[in-house]
Amino acid sequence: MLNIVFGSVKTATSRVAEQELNHASVKLEASRGSGTSRRILFNRPACNLLDLNDGEAQEMLFGFAEADGESPARLFIVNTEDFSSVVTQKTYKTSKNKAAYFESKEKGKAISSRPLAAEISAYLGLEDDTQDVDFFIQLFEKGEANVYELSSTPFVLSEEPETTEEMLAEDDQPETKGLAQSNGPGTGIQDTTWEGSLEYPGEPSTETFHIG
Repeated sequence: MLNIVFGSVKTATSRVAEQELNHASVKLEASRGSGTSRRILFNRPACNLLDLNDGEAQEMLFGFAEADGESPARLFIVNTEDFSSVVTQKTYKTSKNKAAYFESKEKGKAISSRPLAAEISAYLGLEDDTQDVDFFIQLFEKGEANVYELSSTPFVLSEEPETTEEMLAEDDQPETKGLAQSNGPGTGIQDTTWEGSLEYPGEPSTETFHIG
């Protein structure tokens, strides 16, 4: 969607900066040299999304889904606050208070861990550790523990679910045979089916990945 800001170039620039701050993101900071820690920073919207509260140090659990030939390796994160006593995998503790970013006035909660940063970089094939890497974040699966996915590229928004009226209207349409099998140009048919779920007690899992 085109965002037009009337008034002045300065107003438009400040509005863009404001929008960037309102975007939930997780930053993997560049290496600052040997002997220094590397941080994973959660900006204010990301803290709100993950329920990272000021004044509390919380345990975060990272999950890794291996590439399957059709999709790249994927990264997930869970706030374990409500079930930390039963988690056996490796977790990482956030700072109690927000920390300042090195190259901006922004502040966010941080995980300081060079081993974690190295593991994420190696797993996702991020060879250049001299540059910050920003991840988009969105809810992947809702449950007793919400699972969020991190991606260095924007997520594609899924279509809005159909209303009951729309579904009934489609049922009244004459059947078009063969259309579902044609995914060629101009058909408008795309295969968007995804099978798989994260492994929770009582739920089946058809996607292989590991946590921690």
